[in-house]
Amino acid sequence: VLRGLDYSVLDVKATRWHDDHNAFKNGMKDLEVMMTNVINTAFEGARTVIAGVELLEAFGSIAHREAIKRAVEKKTAELY
Repeated sequence: VLRGLDYSVLDVKATRWHDDHNAFKNGMKDLEVMMTNVINTAFEGARTVIAGVELLEAFGSIAHREAIKRAVEKKTAELY
């Protein structure tokens, strides 16, 4: 993402950096919401405890951001 910018991110006079950074943060937030929706939808389809545990393992292994970790932890509490 940073390589595609036509200015240096270290240039203190480049005010567009704030706009680009906010766009990036908003995009990350949108992706977190989408991933949380995927997690919730996947668990709606899990009909057995084994299926739920398998989903916890799958989503737990890719949960690096706090919002995703919280969603997985919530589903863990619901499952057990």
